[in-house]
This record gives sequence, structure tokens and C-alpha cells, in this order.
Amino acid sequence: MGASNSLPIRKKKLHRGRSGKLAYATAAVQGWRPTMEDRFTNWQDSKKDIHYFAVFDGHAGPVTAHQLQEHMHMLIKDNQNYRDGNIKTAIVESFKTMDLSLNQYAKMTRDISGSTAIVVIIDKSQIYCATLGDSKAVLSNQGGTQDISFNHLPTDPDESQRIIASGSFVENERVNGSLAMSRAFGDFIFKSNTDLPPEEQAVSCLPDLQFRSIDKRDEFIVLASDGVWEMMEPEQVVEFVRSRLADKVPLQTIVIELVDNCITNDITNEDGCGCDNITATIVVFCSDSCADKDFINTNSEKYNASKENNFLDSKTVNELSSRCSKAKINKEDLPKIKIEKAYK
Repeated sequence: MGASNSLPIRKKKLHRGRSGKLAYATAAVQGWRPTMEDRFTNWQDSKKDIHYFAVFDGHAGPVTAHQLQEHMHMLIKDNQNYRDGNIKTAIVESFKTMDLSLNQYAKMTRDISGSTAIVVIIDKSQIYCATLGDSKAVLSNQGGTQDISFNHLPTDPDESQRIIASGSFVENERVNGSLAMSRAFGDFIFKSNTDLPPEEQAVSCLPDLQFRSIDKRDEFIVLASDGVWEMMEPEQVVEFVRSRLADKVPLQTIVIELVDNCITNDITNEDGCGCDNITATIVVFCSDSCADKDFINTNSEKYNASKENNFLDSKTVNELSSRCSKAKINKEDLPKIKIEKAYK
């Protein structure tokens, strides 16, 4: 879908925070689109010391993405498996529960919207990433780029096989010639086969999971809607963020510059790249010596990065700068990621 405004809307919604060994900043911008359909959530379970970060890229309206922003993290928190420490199962079950709830809401309101999801959960020792659709998360491990998410596209062999088996088809690289991703919340016109369970519908609501232990070389995670990834490769995003952390640029300024960098000045480009809503969250890992017990959480609709001081203390800024100035490690030295597919 192309641009509709005569000029991009660059006013940003900002959210930033710091808790213990993690600090984060999010920027969301409407860009060239006539409406803002992206949503995001940054949340901490202080009792369990678990952090939840999510970006939801809505389409055909913002309703589904907004519901996810408000309720997805609480569904996971209230799941019995989460209480028992089984975060992976809690994520999958909560995704199914959320989509069932959305279906009931859509029937009452006749809403046709849908949304991708990229959810990152970090506890004391593990990183979990759950994906639906084409939003993405990447991790910098001493400068090495590690993709911790999946892209769910109708042209992928496993995805197209499920789509066809459900009675639908792939045309022009889209489900039924319409939807550009093969997994999403909502989009119930693609989930109408009453003989099939959720994971076998043309568009599935079940996530794929990647997870691994936190490594001492982990520097930061960037999770973002596809408005970032259609303009920059994962390695470019990591270098963009890492070089600025090394130069002690404030974290909130970095995320603002990242989303601004992904808004095109040429709306006539044939691919339509750079015309989307854009949302990105950067989560940085702080060392034990810089851990802050106090929780900082600020939210602002209007923001001027050039006038904003770094919300992180100088010790943390210097420590991040030192770590991000080290030589990049080889790809083969990256920590191993474990994969669990909800649907095979």
C-alpha cells in the first residue's frame, strides 16, 4: 500500500525505560500513511523479573493491533504455564487465546483488521522471541548480527503447503492474492475453514519460537515492524545502533534516528519502500555493575531528541560505549539458537 499524505507525518510516540540490567527506547511514527496502525508494548513483571517487549504491525485498520497492545502481555502473565515457569508454552497458548478473543470481538463489530506480532521476553537467563508475520527482531552479540525471528511469507514452502491444504491459494506472493503474510492475528476472512484447527488455517495465529541463554557478549536487541526491514538489512541496523552507542549517543536519540532513516524522501519508488508506518524498540543489556534497581518509565507524544539528555547514567553510557567499540566477532562464534515451530 502506497503513501497518501503530501508530506510524511514525523511526529513520534516515544517510550523509554530502565530496569535492572535492561534499558529500552521505542519510537513509533506514522510516516506517509493516512493512519497509524502500528502499536507496541513495553512491560515488566517486577515480581518475576521478566521483561516483555512487543511490536504489532496492524493492517486493514488499527483495531487488532490495539487489542494486542492492551491485552497480549496480560494473557501471557495470567497463563498457568507462565506461573509455572514454562514461558514457551505460555506464549503459544496465549497467542491462541488472544486470537479466539479477537474473533469474538470481530464478529460483534464486523472488524476485518489483522496484525503481525514480534514479541521478545527476557527473564533472568533466557531470551525468547515469538513471531507472527513479517516483523522482525535481531540481536547484536559483540557486533555479530543474530536474527532471532522468523518471517512468515506465503511463498515459503511450508506456509504455501498449509495455505493450499486449507482450500486457499497463493497468488502474486499473497494469500488469496490479498494478504502479504501467512501468519497473523485477526484476518478472520482467511480463517473460515470450520473443519480445521487454528494452526492449519490459511493464515495461522500460532507463532514460531526462537530462544537461547543470555550471553555475556549480548549488547542489544532491535525489534521492529517491516517498515524498518524493507529499508535496511539486519546487519545495517546492528551497525547503525552499535556505532551510535559507541559514540555515546542517547538511546532515545538512536531509535528516533533509526525510524527517521526508514522514511523515504522518494514516494514514487516502484517498491513503495519507506512509505509504511514505522515502529522500533531497542533493548540494551547493561552489565551487573551498572544494574539499576529503580524502574524508570516515561512516555511522550511529542519529542525533541536534540534537546533531550541521556536518561541513562554516565556509568552505563560509558560501559555501553566500551562494549560496542570492540571488534565484531565472527558469525560462527555467535551463540546457538534453539527453535520450536508451533506448526510443522
